[in-house]
Amino acid sequence: MSSDQQSSLDQVREILFGVQAKEISAKFGEVDHHFQQYRDDVQRRFEGLEWGLRQELAKTAERITAEATQRQTDLESHAERLEEVSRDLQAKFEQLDQQIKASESALREEMDVRLRQLSHDLTLRCDQMVRDFHQRSDTLDKRKVDRQSLRDILHSLADQMSDEP
Repeated sequence: MSSDQQSSLDQVREILFGVQAKEISAKFGEVDHHFQQYRDDVQRRFEGLEWGLRQELAKTAERITAEATQRQTDLESHAERLEEVSRDLQAKFEQLDQQIKASESALREEMDVRLRQLSHDLTLRCDQMVRDFHQRSDTLDKRKVDRQSLRDILHSLADQMSDEP
């Protein structure tokens, strides 16, 4: 094929398919333009979602940080309170221990005093009972007839009885 023939063949093709090719090209350009708009719209939406997600993540991170800080503060506060309560309980235990020791000491002293008082009272009562015993014994000794006197009385009675007919 010669170049004239080639050019005429191109002209025929242009006449036959030129309009369709231009229409297809125009439609393809339109589709490409819509596709580009769609892509730009999706890109903007994606960037908006990404920005919103980043904002939400930042807020969530701030809340988590704030909660963690608050929990740490609460934990430290509770730890301090526990230490304070522990110190108070220790002081109260020591105070109670001292009170118990003081009460125990006072009770022992009181028991010792009472024991000495009871011992003294018992000694006095025993002494009084011994004195009473000796006094009653002396009284009985004074009242009793001694053996010699009883023998003389019984002899005198026997003599009187034997003298009587």
